Amino acid sequence: KSLVFYMLRFSALQGLATTAVILLASPFLPKMFTPDPIIRGHLVSLMPHLAWQQLLVSLTLVTESLAIGGNQFQLLAFGTTISTVLSMGQIQQATTVVDIWSRGIVSLFVGRLITALIGVLRVVHSQRKQQSREKPAVSFDFDRFQ
Repeated sequence: KSLVFYMLRFSALQGLATTAVILLASPFLPKMFTPDPIIRGHLVSLMPHLAWQQLLVSLTLVTESLAIGGNQFQLLAFGTTISTVLSMGQIQQATTVVDIWSRGIVSLFVGRLITALIGVLRVVHSQRKQQSREKPAVSFDFDRFQ
């Protein structure tokens, strides 16, 4: 349980740090990719979305890794499939590049994150049940008598 919370906190901090770096660098990044002012305009409008998605993506990938470690493959496959279908619907309705990234990509990762969180909660719950069955009926505290 403590490892799960440590990993989630670390991924959130990493996501926030990456978000901050991208937000700070966003005035300069589009110029690095193209000299075309129209394309740069699209990139400038995308940068805040891409920056804040770093937090979402970081949490999603770490949570999925924890769920994989807990053997939650079927749940993750189901969640990814549903998320992909929902994301495709969002992308199909998109009329701008910003719509694709702010709706389609976000819905994909939010769905995957929710599914992974469910998987992690299932693993934690299973571990708690297993530990409670392994506890002896009578316990003796040796430290108390030293």
